[in-house]
Amino acid sequence: MPLAVEVYEKLRTKIGQEEAALLVRFVEEAVEKRAATKEDVLEVKHALEQGDLSLGQRITEVEHRLEHRITEVEHRLERRVDRTFYVLLAALLILNGDKVLGFLNSLLALFR
Repeated sequence: MPLAVEVYEKLRTKIGQEEAALLVRFVEEAVEKRAATKEDVLEVKHALEQGDLSLGQRITEVEHRLEHRITEVEHRLERRVDRTFYVLLAALLILNGDKVLGFLNSLLALFR
């Protein structure tokens, strides 16, 4: 037996047939007005999916910007390391010219 009929039967004995029918009808209409329809659910689902897509796109854009920034920093760091190496090499050559040249010749011989 449906719930509305059960409620009606119990109310009918307490408050009478007409009042019970009116109260059950009122409650049913109030519930129907507040209940979400399939269209409502689909509309909310669509909005959530669109939100997920735009959020995913924003995350992808941020990832690309971060990757670009990391690449820039890596290149700057490589240039600094190269400059530091050449400055140190020049300092060694200036301070210990003959010894360093002999050492570099020995090193180059190992790689031939």
